[in-house]
Amino acid sequence: MKKITLYKSLTIILILNFLLAAVKLSFGLLGNSISLTNDGINSAIDFVLSIMLVITINFSNKKSDKNHPYGHEKFEGIFSLIISFLIVITGVFLVIDTITRMINFADYLEPKTYTLIIAIISVVVKIFLFKFTKSLSQKFSQPGLKADSVNHFADALATSVVVIGILLSLLGYKEFDYIASLIIAIIIAYSGVKLFIEATSWLVDQAPNKDCLKAIKEYILSCEGVIKVDDMKVRMHVTKLYVDVEISVDRNLSLIAAHEIAEKVHLGVEEEFEEVIHCMVYVNPAKK
Repeated sequence: MKKITLYKSLTIILILNFLLAAVKLSFGLLGNSISLTNDGINSAIDFVLSIMLVITINFSNKKSDKNHPYGHEKFEGIFSLIISFLIVITGVFLVIDTITRMINFADYLEPKTYTLIIAIISVVVKIFLFKFTKSLSQKFSQPGLKADSVNHFADALATSVVVIGILLSLLGYKEFDYIASLIIAIIIAYSGVKLFIEATSWLVDQAPNKDCLKAIKEYILSCEGVIKVDDMKVRMHVTKLYVDVEISVDRNLSLIAAHEIAEKVHLGVEEEFEEVIHCMVYVNPAKK
């Protein structure tokens, strides 16, 4: 049931991205608005990325197999990395294109009034997509959806700048359509860089935040029989965690008793923290 709901939701995102791209490109070109046209190019890329998102989520949700004993979740990290590259490339392209047009300012054509209406509608749709995709990422714990929500938020900001640029151009400040386009490009590139940093952390076994580490360590110390946590390493597996911990127990305990303590820690951590996939426990004799 969960899977059906998720893919129905992704279909809505696909359709809206396609419609936004088609409308903004069409009216941007017909209405002489460079900022709306560039925003349409960005929406066209969003549509392609939405298709990639559906494919990637379908693949990453597969169960562990012989060749992938730790699951397929990291494919979402790869997807997010690809998104970040495309967002940065799009931003750089738009910067270059806008500067070129600003140099050739003599060719400027005032945007049509209806481009302003299209831009306002686009902002509303993008805000809806941002909130909708963010809620989906929280509900289904899909980092690819979180990355997509970041992209929608950046798009909402960018299109808001389009609204301001077109409005000022219609009021006689012609250069603001270009300025709006340049700001869009910078916003897009910046959001891509932020996403790149986050996606990279998913793929290089980065540790979670300090609060998470502290909570896990305190829980382990609260387990009966644990004298000390000698060492603990926690690595992120996209939205999940792997824990490796060394604990000290009474050196006079039997092997069976020491094993029972380790087993309680192992099972307890996995039950207490839903994001922990596996907790590996090593037992050391406590120093005298």
